[in-house]
Amino acid sequence: MQPVTIGIAGWALPRADAELFPPAGFGSNLARYAAVFDAVEINSSFFRPHRPETYERWADSVPAGFRFAVKLPRSVTHEKRLQDVEAELDRFAAEAGALGEKLGWILVQTPPSLRFGSSSGGSPLRRTRRTLWHQAPRRRAARPS
Repeated sequence: MQPVTIGIAGWALPRADAELFPPAGFGSNLARYAAVFDAVEINSSFFRPHRPETYERWADSVPAGFRFAVKLPRSVTHEKRLQDVEAELDRFAAEAGALGEKLGWILVQTPPSLRFGSSSGGSPLRRTRRTLWHQAPRRRAARPS
């Protein structure tokens, strides 16, 4: 049976919930969040790229078993609608791949108007999976096709 991971979108710590997390002196908000949850969604990657060094810093801020779910950029899903996105996927893989073994999932949010079928762009998604999970082969082997 696969382990269950629990997390939410983002690691902002609302003031009303501050007592649920370690005190501010514990470390960054991400480190404090990771002391309670074992996964988080990076939603900001949907709107803008992040440098590999940023992903590395985030990965270094959390324990070994922590996992990140990184949202695929909207340039891939909404602007190009999953078509002719090789360059964008290569860039995203180079950025988010810096999470190493802490990269857990790639979230794909498509526009409501995009219907999946035989010509919907499934192969670029398979390519994304192969490229990004190449960074963490043991995690890739555990993923269903």
